Amino acid sequence: MNIRLFIFSIFAMLCVSQVNANTTITVQYTGCVEETNVIFKHQPSLLELLKFPTVKPCAYSFATALMQPQLLSIQKDQKERLLNNIQLLQLNENSTALNQYLRWLKGLIQLQPITGRVLGLELDSTRVEIIPLQNKIFSNSLTLHFPKRLRLINFIGANKDQMYYRPVLTLDDYLTKNPLFDFFEKGYVYVVQANAEVERVKVGYWNHQKHYLSPGSWVIGLLKPSVIDGVAPSFNEDLSKWLATQVLP
Repeated sequence: MNIRLFIFSIFAMLCVSQVNANTTITVQYTGCVEETNVIFKHQPSLLELLKFPTVKPCAYSFATALMQPQLLSIQKDQKERLLNNIQLLQLNENSTALNQYLRWLKGLIQLQPITGRVLGLELDSTRVEIIPLQNKIFSNSLTLHFPKRLRLINFIGANKDQMYYRPVLTLDDYLTKNPLFDFFEKGYVYVVQANAEVERVKVGYWNHQKHYLSPGSWVIGLLKPSVIDGVAPSFNEDLSKWLATQVLP
């Protein structure tokens, strides 16, 4: 090996060791856990973060949420853009019923917090352990929240804003008991599960697949293309992604 390359390699290793030695990661555990603030003197892996706390029986592990401060500004812009698009839709719409819905939706989103929740992250410790690519390393402080189980299903654009969760009911069953308003697109909804998974789901009597909801999930009516095209064409998707950032208490 070239002597200069060898010396450079040793120097780089010493620098990395020094950085790791000075690393301090603060993890705030909230919800149904014994621990609160924990300081790691290294960059912890996701599996380490998930296995460290003593989780209480009240925890609803499926809805566990990991939140990072660096996402707050991104989600702040996301919220503002969504609220601005609602206002544009209101100005462009003559239907009284639809305007009342948009006013209600605007009020709901205004009250919802900016959480910094990370989406698309596997937080089941068993799956993280058996799928190495899921076991990410964290170099910044974060919050890991273990919520209580919520026994409600949330609806956006239906007769009732919430219904009690019943495990035997399918998505179609819920929508039969709590139909969407007439001005929504027929045949599809967005579903945001409690683990922040987002899916556009086919519904109605022509649907031969059964879809089930997790406690704390969202069912979202889709505004028709005639309403959103030319004003906010990605509105339905943007709304579902925003609701996915919300965290159960």
